[in-house]
Amino acid sequence: MVSHKSQRWIVAAKRLTEDPKDRVKCPSCETGYLETTTADFPDGSHTDVYMKCSECGSANVLTYMKDQGAE
Repeated sequence: MVSHKSQRWIVAAKRLTEDPKDRVKCPSCETGYLETTTADFPDGSHTDVYMKCSECGSANVLTYMKDQGAE
């Protein structure tokens, strides 16, 4: 079972993959906002979304597979 905190990180990452400019509160401290950086895999199959809180410094990375049929 996925913890409530992990679920909040997943929700935050999904919001940021849909709109990288969205202001998303930190799932850990719920005070600061997440700063993000994305990096595509060299073959273009996946993207990493790096997230770090501006307030508490908590960080996480989500790797997701790109929809190959959308190109």
